Amino acid sequence: ETHSLPELLVRYGVNDWLELRFATNYEVGGAGNPVSANSPDDLAEEAELEEEANVSYGLKLALLAQNGWTPRSALILQGATPTAGVATDTHFHATYVTGWTLQDGWTWDSSIRVGTGSLEDDRFQVWAPSSVVKFPLSERWKGHVEYFGVFSEGRARETTQHFFSPGAHVMLTE
Repeated sequence: ETHSLPELLVRYGVNDWLELRFATNYEVGGAGNPVSANSPDDLAEEAELEEEANVSYGLKLALLAQNGWTPRSALILQGATPTAGVATDTHFHATYVTGWTLQDGWTWDSSIRVGTGSLEDDRFQVWAPSSVVKFPLSERWKGHVEYFGVFSEGRARETTQHFFSPGAHVMLTE
């Protein structure tokens, strides 16, 4: 019932250790955003038509390079500001990412994200662990399977959600 577009993420590598990021998304239909821990935990008989849009901005800092069993790691700092809908609060997130490049172009990455969340007058934290395995399908295409969870902390009505996400990626440039 929810449609999301364009889910655009633009990343620009300034150098070997710094990447600037800009994203935008528009959602219409359904109810609540599970990534912000604002989804209802009970389903109403009829979902109200909702609209929300946001822009996010931030940076990714490389911390360690992979060295044997020591994984590569990075820190992502990001803000998100609503541009449409009833939400007006800007939220901030910090994500620690770690992972390995495996044989034959496979990668395994995991992360833990913590950020601010709100729903009306309720202010809380949102935790989101994830783990993803990416595998080559061709020279420019990769597939992935991912688990991620979204958990609120300090919310008047706590939420816990689990997700499984298969997908594909295409490299437009080298």
